[in-house]
Amino acid sequence: EVADRTRIILEIFKKRAQSREGKLQVELAEAQYETGRLVGGRGVDMSGQGKGVLGAGEAVANTQRKAYKRKIGFIKKRLIEVKQTRVQQNQNRRQEERPLISMVGYTNAGKSTLLNALTKREDVVVRDQLFTTVDPTTRKIFLGETQDGGRQFAFLTDTVGFIRKLPHELVDGFESTLDMVATGDLVLMVVDASDPRRDQKEQVVLDTLDRIGSKVPILRVYNKVDQLAEADRKPLPDTVWIAAEKGTGLQELKDEIKQRVKPLIEKHSVTY
Repeated sequence: EVADRTRIILEIFKKRAQSREGKLQVELAEAQYETGRLVGGRGVDMSGQGKGVLGAGEAVANTQRKAYKRKIGFIKKRLIEVKQTRVQQNQNRRQEERPLISMVGYTNAGKSTLLNALTKREDVVVRDQLFTTVDPTTRKIFLGETQDGGRQFAFLTDTVGFIRKLPHELVDGFESTLDMVATGDLVLMVVDASDPRRDQKEQVVLDTLDRIGSKVPILRVYNKVDQLAEADRKPLPDTVWIAAEKGTGLQELKDEIKQRVKPLIEKHSVTY
């Protein structure tokens, strides 16, 4: 059952990935998954085989393991090249002294919709389905004006959606993307506020952040509040209530982001 679930997730990721990095990450996750199935001879159909044939099955598994090991090594080298480009991009952004903000959340929480709303663009695909976002997307967002007439910006990155019991192969495969979360200045944890299982899914995201070693401050963003009764929108610490599709609460969110990253954005104000 677990194997089938992982395979289904991998197939979805393969269909969604568009960028070179996204495709490489999915290939890596798939190769690691297949290698794991071969440990101890698993993954090779030996049912009904008699004595003596088992050795042949182990030999096949060993050959397959070596092939996957070579493939994994090749993919990791390519990902290192991609990561170096990403690191350089982040260094360039750091030189601008603008905050680096990542959005995380359970799949289908509305992260891509929020990215489009905050950047006033519509080029990030938004669909009501699992794992719409596989390729990370970074945009510059306008936070407001400074007292001297400058304009304050930050960089915002949309990341892959999390799920319950996210297969470790996917976490490992998407390490180069997820390390952006762990090395940024602020994490926006987007939550579907109208979801009956909101608390459980929120915990999944927190557990995944802990799993990747992120110590970055978190701001909870409760999305889709237009689908909630007013009485259910209770004030909560470190939380902003929005409806990204309707544009509700976006200014409040920007104001809260500015307060969180104020020491950084005060260092660098550029008028465009």
